[in-house]
Amino acid sequence: MRENDASANPATKDEYEFFQRLYEEEERTATELEGRAKVYLGIVSAFLVALFLKTDEVISSAAKLKIWFPLLLVLGLFLSIALVLIMAALRMRAAEAVNDGEALINDYEDWPTEAEFFGDRIADYAVASSRNRDLNGETAILLIWASRLLICGMLLIVVIAVAAVWRYGR
Repeated sequence: MRENDASANPATKDEYEFFQRLYEEEERTATELEGRAKVYLGIVSAFLVALFLKTDEVISSAAKLKIWFPLLLVLGLFLSIALVLIMAALRMRAAEAVNDGEALINDYEDWPTEAEFFGDRIADYAVASSRNRDLNGETAILLIWASRLLICGMLLIVVIAVAAVWRYGR
């Protein structure tokens, strides 16, 4: 662990840039996770709209094709839970900002040395990237569970379709 005394271990611009890249990497990860969540949201929404807004037609089709209706309820449950998880993943994130320019000026009585300034900014980036990594980890876990439920729902649709074709052909 590095000493806080800047004169003993002066912070370098290279160290600063390293921590800045860590922070930027977490920002890119957050953007990628948000994009994935939006794709999942589109898929889940389309299926739920089809199931719930066309319920009468779904029930009628299920009866004609001799599909066991509780399977459709299970499908709706999988997709509804996935929707809740996706919405939780898309929540308003309280992402950690690196610093506030005005606060930086007000924090110092005398303007800091270059080593002090870079040392403080490195600490800002380290804390922000760590907290944002934790947020990204939570978001990723929610999306993993949502994707598993979405896959289960799609597999259930395939099973329902195969069963319907098999039964209807008899």
